[in-house]
Amino acid sequence: MEVEGMKKFFLRSVSERGVRYLSYLGDGDASTFKDVCEDKPYGINTTIEKVEYVGHVQKLMGTHLRRLKKDMKRKKLADGKTIGGRGRLKDELIKKLTTYYGYAIKKNKINLFSMRKDIWAIWMHFLSTDADPQHHFCPTGEKFKHKSSVPKAVMDTIKPIFKDLSNSALLKRCLGGKTQNTNKSLNSLVWNFCSKNTNSSKKIAQIASNLACISYNRGEKGILNVLKELELDTGEQLVKDSLLRDKERIKLSERCCQKTTLEARKAKNRPKTAEKKTVLKSEGKIYSSAAF
Repeated sequence: MEVEGMKKFFLRSVSERGVRYLSYLGDGDASTFKDVCEDKPYGINTTIEKVEYVGHVQKLMGTHLRRLKKDMKRKKLADGKTIGGRGRLKDELIKKLTTYYGYAIKKNKINLFSMRKDIWAIWMHFLSTDADPQHHFCPTGEKFKHKSSVPKAVMDTIKPIFKDLSNSALLKRCLGGKTQNTNKSLNSLVWNFCSKNTNSSKKIAQIASNLACISYNRGEKGILNVLKELELDTGEQLVKDSLLRDKERIKLSERCCQKTTLEARKAKNRPKTAEKKTVLKSEGKIYSSAAF
């Protein structure tokens, strides 16, 4: 269904919108992009470029590392120890590597060379020790402590993953730092009007989509304009409440961008992370980026 829907978007873009979509922002599902390209919606001389959603690419690091850890669970590395354990490839380290990898991509969204350099700086940083410092890609003239060094046997084992995920072809598609956050934000509004947990008719889904688009672009004020077009009476209190909700929404958005708020949200999400681990342990993995 997703593939057929995407094909329709491209095929009707010229006739209905007067535009051609030359870039495809994907989240890793190569089959949809492949099918769209095979349709050649704009003729044989026009190619469509795939652009990666950087959030999805960041998750690839965690997915590949967790899969490697699972596959190598009982195997001995070059130092005679397994890949996991204290000071080795634990979940905490995987989370750090994934975060730093994503930051390297987002920080250098207009410079491919710097992007690759910063990715390899991550690998060398965790390999580095006091006896054998590896700071070729770090700022010169600075002193570094090596409290978080990871054994060479572990770093050598995960090196192929860094090679794959620092591939120029992949990173080129990350230039520009594109995300699907706006799409997800709009989707969440649709589900507010039309819950995914209950069955709804096509008409209800269409109304929910229209209301979500109005709210996303114009806020509560946009809904008031619709009521006026329908010649429905909007009382003074309704207008005041709607404008107040718009102001509160803007304030909340600004507050969420502050550093102190971000720290509070991280602390709030820690129990959720622990809960997810409990569910994962009892039910197994249900979804993971590029895991299936």
